[in-house]
Amino acid sequence: MKTLLFTVFTIASFVSFSQTKWINHKSHSGSKATFAKGKATHGNTKSNFGLPDNITFTVLDTIRVISNTELELIYRRSKSCHSPLVKITDLKAEDFERLTLRVDKLEGVSVKLTPIELLNIVNTSSEQRIWFKHAADDVKVVGPNNK
Repeated sequence: MKTLLFTVFTIASFVSFSQTKWINHKSHSGSKATFAKGKATHGNTKSNFGLPDNITFTVLDTIRVISNTELELIYRRSKSCHSPLVKITDLKAEDFERLTLRVDKLEGVSVKLTPIELLNIVNTSSEQRIWFKHAADDVKVVGPNNK
């Protein structure tokens, strides 16, 4: 009986060990170029288990305070999705599209507030949640008459 259980558990353990195709390929001295060729040859595009999704970069440039209840967020968003390995500094100005979002029905908006305080007001007072993962270091806050 012990021999039978030992044999069953041994076979089960060998079968249960698995690797993704990418790990298997790299552990046997494969390169990215040969892996891409093999992936295309076998028609399997979903063989890299666990890779993160591509991301869109969003950069906040200016917050324009229109009144004490309304403001505009002027920001840039990348035109296409990028690999998580791409840094925002790798992108050029033409890789972004310029967008404006007007948010109203707010309370306590003032030009004297910092960009973080203004975004907190937007996120707590508005029905829209706005998150800039890649906020610019020099976000400008301007009043209603400044362009």
